[in-house]
Amino acid sequence: MRKHLDMTPPRPYLMRMTRSAKSVGFGLAFVALTAVAGCAPRPPVGCVIDLPGGIGGPFSLIDESGKAVTQADFLGRPALLYFGFTFCPDVCPFSLQSAKLALDSMGPKGRSVQPVLISLDPERDTPQVLAHYVLSDGFPTGLRGLTGTQKQVAEAAKTYKVGWGKTGAGPDYQIEHTSFFFVLDRKGHTRALYSSDLDPESAGACMDAALR
Repeated sequence: MRKHLDMTPPRPYLMRMTRSAKSVGFGLAFVALTAVAGCAPRPPVGCVIDLPGGIGGPFSLIDESGKAVTQADFLGRPALLYFGFTFCPDVCPFSLQSAKLALDSMGPKGRSVQPVLISLDPERDTPQVLAHYVLSDGFPTGLRGLTGTQKQVAEAAKTYKVGWGKTGAGPDYQIEHTSFFFVLDRKGHTRALYSSDLDPESAGACMDAALR
């Protein structure tokens, strides 16, 4: 269990992804989305709001209690989604700690947002593992952890255009993945995305702008 994590920020990090044509395509798509959303009212640099369709949608997964859940279980309040994994050595825990600071910076509005971690490593991230991980010091209050079968996880990642892939062999393999937060409104629509290396104050401003 990772407790009392060092809050020293890692070196600038925009994306972790496999070196494949698909991953490169995702990066180009992000640049295109930034251009489309450039006219949005005062979003901080690195925040993409008023996204075109095609990012987000239905998913079917399992939560940290072992219960089957879908996107419908998160309707009624805004949500902040992040795709990562519990064995991630640096980017994922730092990103989740930053998310807590971003939500705290929003005051009462931040407390209305449901933070969610969707694991890209269902082989190791069982509901029991996630149940402990989401309670790690410095993570957002009320963080939910979702996992599932390989197929369920792959479909959820595809729905949010997340690039990811397994690297290495043996029990210490890693998951290379894009590192973005997705801001969902009360109806489950994706209203914004931002890179996990965005500073907490700007991330909070991004969520605020997206959820007006």
